[in-house]
Amino acid sequence: MYFFCTVIIKSVNSYKELNKALIVTDGVLTEIGLVDRLIDELSKYNIEFAIYSGVKPNPTEQNIADGLAMLTKEDCDFVISFGGGSPHDCAKGIALVAATGMDALTHAVEAYVSTAATPITYAVAIKAIESGIKAIEALSSSVGTAQKLTDMHLALLHVSQPLNIQDIQNKNLPV
Repeated sequence: MYFFCTVIIKSVNSYKELNKALIVTDGVLTEIGLVDRLIDELSKYNIEFAIYSGVKPNPTEQNIADGLAMLTKEDCDFVISFGGGSPHDCAKGIALVAATGMDALTHAVEAYVSTAATPITYAVAIKAIESGIKAIEALSSSVGTAQKLTDMHLALLHVSQPLNIQDIQNKNLPV
């Protein structure tokens, strides 16, 4: 997951694997046409986009969850923040949650297939994989946001356990 502020939009073209942007902004900037300039720039580079303009001042978890749901629904693979502090904060939240979920799942799978894995770390890694998948799937809708973010944090906690146990075992310390 990539996060770009609009000031570096021209560098996006150097990331050939990026296909569709989620533009995170507020309703006012969309209504007065400022977002149109960004859309014109993206079009020059043949970059598709979706616009999440529901950001409120001091964005809430619900704003982040709604943006995350749009990111998933629209199959966006990077986030562009457009506007002031609130769109920037919301866009960072969306990008971090999306990246964190995949990062947690990747670490859980890594712990499961590790050559340092043991029956204990296998069991904890499986739980972390299940938690991670459940949390990522749940975060694709905006209903029950606070619980979903809690579930994602629990998945991250589960991921840390097999990795820490394996690290201790590799150093021949008692578990």
